[in-house]
Amino acid sequence: ATGLEGVTLSGFMTAGATYADRQLLTNSNAVSQDGSIESTPGFTADSRLGVQISAKVNQDISITGQLLAKAREDNSNVKADWAFVTYRVNDPLSIRAGKIKFPTFLISDYYEVGYAYPWIRPPQEVYSLNPISALNGLDMLAKLRFGDMTLLFQPYFGVSRGATTVAPQEALSALGQAAGSIYNVGFTADELHGFNLSLSSDIFAVRLGALKTQVNASSLGVFSDEAKFSSAGVTMDWKNIVLYSELAKREIEGSANFAFPNQKASYAT
Repeated sequence: ATGLEGVTLSGFMTAGATYADRQLLTNSNAVSQDGSIESTPGFTADSRLGVQISAKVNQDISITGQLLAKAREDNSNVKADWAFVTYRVNDPLSIRAGKIKFPTFLISDYYEVGYAYPWIRPPQEVYSLNPISALNGLDMLAKLRFGDMTLLFQPYFGVSRGATTVAPQEALSALGQAAGSIYNVGFTADELHGFNLSLSSDIFAVRLGALKTQVNASSLGVFSDEAKFSSAGVTMDWKNIVLYSELAKREIEGSANFAFPNQKASYAT
């Protein structure tokens, strides 16, 4: 990282190669459900490059932006992964507005930074349950310190645009797609609101959160169906022991449940 007149520049890069010795889907080389891993060698599943820029406007206002290029998306086109303004009300309280990383998991803030967690990729059984990665809106960060521990309360409100998820195989025929194919469903989320609560120290972190939103997917005839998501997790890094564990639950009402079925998942590392 480098600093120049209140501007800080940092970045990260992950390069990964994948190969599977056989294909599972009938009409493509794809092996994984989302099509990112194929039965031919490839570098698109995990390779990505990010650059983060932070600028301090004055003592209380700062601007943060992160540009991200993922090999698997649109031939590595660069997009703004973060873009928000932070206003520090006082020492424990800040308000952010703009495009904010969505705080639904233990590693939401650094999900794209491959060297920041112990896996090749985060466990998809849990992390695929919420395909929304960024919130267009505002949140509040209230931090309270208790000795060596920090309590964070983070309520948020906004919308999501441009998120996609892989349609279940059971829904393909109704969508006019062949069985065994990969079909991404685009959707939006309105009136998205929830909270993130965490307690952390230098050794451990415990978090829980919940959200509610209205899902719209015009290709499926889905309009304003209610969706709920909740998750909890714990991580510890003590001497030679590293622990991660999370559980998550997704509840979808109405016709949206056809493409976004109710699911529960958990993992332990």
